Amino acid sequence: MKPAQDHFMPSAEKNSSVMAKLKTDTSLAHRQLERNICLSRLFQTDYTVGEYRYLIAKFYGFFSAIEPFIFANLEPANHALLAHRRKTDLLVKDLSLLDIDNFNPRTMTLCDQIPVLNSFARQMGALYVLEGSTLGGRIISKKLIDHFGNAIIPTLNYYQSYGDKVIDEWSAFHRFMADRFDGKEIETNEVVSAAIETFSCLDQWLQTS
Repeated sequence: MKPAQDHFMPSAEKNSSVMAKLKTDTSLAHRQLERNICLSRLFQTDYTVGEYRYLIAKFYGFFSAIEPFIFANLEPANHALLAHRRKTDLLVKDLSLLDIDNFNPRTMTLCDQIPVLNSFARQMGALYVLEGSTLGGRIISKKLIDHFGNAIIPTLNYYQSYGDKVIDEWSAFHRFMADRFDGKEIETNEVVSAAIETFSCLDQWLQTS
């Protein structure tokens, strides 16, 4: 789903206890997701536009189901810092351009198994997974452009969600998580639990037809 996050992480930010625990404790679930055929196929020489269209459709089904819970009832200050991290609209743009059966969001199947996000800590654990997926966006975008040519570029809104600011956005999210959860063991455990569940739910969703 993404390259190792340490590659992108400023050294001062590696000391965050919540982010270190997230990296360590979610590593198994993360690796399991990366082995999912929908994602591992991205780097194969015989990858097809149809497979890419299917992947983006599955992402839409997951993001559009989970994001309303992630961003529900945020405090005003947190909303200002986090609201721009929604990705569903970007996936809508990609699917519209990929012309998936004359794409209509109202007719798409949505994921019906997502983590319980009944606390701010659990909401942020889920967001950690979705935000982390943007780290490899530039690598995947380049691979897809090399493979399909420039015609694919308009359909890379999700994978190029932050453009050349992807590292800045990840660093800002990293600082936010550290400021909010470092030193708070109970909430940190909630964050990690929700992140593991989110990895698992996404993996299972990508395996369904």
